[in-house]
Amino acid sequence: MAENELSQEDIDVLFNSGAGEGAAAAPAAATPTGAAPAAAPAEAAQVRQSPAPSDVSVSVAAPPRKKEQVDARPVEFAQITGQSAPGEARKIDFLLDVPVTVTVELGRTSMVIRDALSLGGGSVVELNKLAGEPVDVLINNKLVARAEVVVVNENFGVKVIDIVSPEERLRYLR
Repeated sequence: MAENELSQEDIDVLFNSGAGEGAAAAPAAATPTGAAPAAAPAEAAQVRQSPAPSDVSVSVAAPPRKKEQVDARPVEFAQITGQSAPGEARKIDFLLDVPVTVTVELGRTSMVIRDALSLGGGSVVELNKLAGEPVDVLINNKLVARAEVVVVNENFGVKVIDIVSPEERLRYLR
């Protein structure tokens, strides 16, 4: 047997060193003379012979790990109904006192700064809505309804004539 070859006993020790209880190193009696004991992680054991002119190394891979079992099952959601239970109505009572900004928009226009600075008393600004057309009712700058302008005790007011659908609200946001 050549000086840099391993005996069958050395190969058996190498293959069995990564799979035992300790899995740290081969027994000291089984290592080649002058070689340091192999200290390797559980994934691989490696032994080098030092006295040989050309270093020979042998790596042994640990057996593949078992895949962990995951307990997976479909999500179960509670059934949504149009009616709420008596106790559920009280859960949102704390929101009833939250202030919101209600804006009634008669119309819009855009102009350059020069034209805006030239506005004065008696100036007329043309809007994008026609006379008699419903005005927009916005809550926190989100369109929620359309209304017509009315006069109540010499004050302006609005009478809601149409609640905006969710699809139209999305179009208004874009």
